[in-house]
Amino acid sequence: LKAEYPPEQGWEATPDANVQKFITVFRRCTPCIAPSWATAVYSQDLLHSLVLLADTADLKSIFDTLRESHIHLSEGTALHYASAFGEVGEYGYALQVLQVRPKEFQGTDPFQWTCAAILRGSMRKPENYHETPGIVAAFVQLGVKMDLLLYDVIMHNAMDAGDYTTAFKVFNALESHGLKPDKYTFSILLHGCAMQNEPTKFMA
Repeated sequence: LKAEYPPEQGWEATPDANVQKFITVFRRCTPCIAPSWATAVYSQDLLHSLVLLADTADLKSIFDTLRESHIHLSEGTALHYASAFGEVGEYGYALQVLQVRPKEFQGTDPFQWTCAAILRGSMRKPENYHETPGIVAAFVQLGVKMDLLLYDVIMHNAMDAGDYTTAFKVFNALESHGLKPDKYTFSILLHGCAMQNEPTKFMA
């Protein structure tokens, strides 16, 4: 994909053009390959690397193609796709990735971190704050264990949205869930209080 390759070998003039050409060919060829053959042709390294090459729109198209063609994604590759979607705020696609084989992910730290990235990334568009309950509900259906990390993200999102009431409701409910706040929890709440329109309201 390097620009310095000679054009007579079929390379484009710029790296971006080479990437786009490769992605276009990949999308065009994938539906023509039976899943059994695709497993041999498309290594997980290749599928993993596509995340690094593609922009968000292309990555959505690539995932659609992989899903429609029943191409297998390993646990690590699937979580990589879900994280990539989550970090850019595409929580819908991120959840679709996790729904492919949810039982394989349950109870692992990478799964919890990926869910946290999805939930936090949903706030890239502040108007998506109202989607938080739906995202959390989807996590629970996938068998996600709601731990302190995820509750911290919920509080962080609430504070960013100016919804300090919800943030403190979640904080006050931690004990009933058998969880103890840590320094990150307090940091999120303190920073959130300081950034509200009336910070003096939170002196206590």
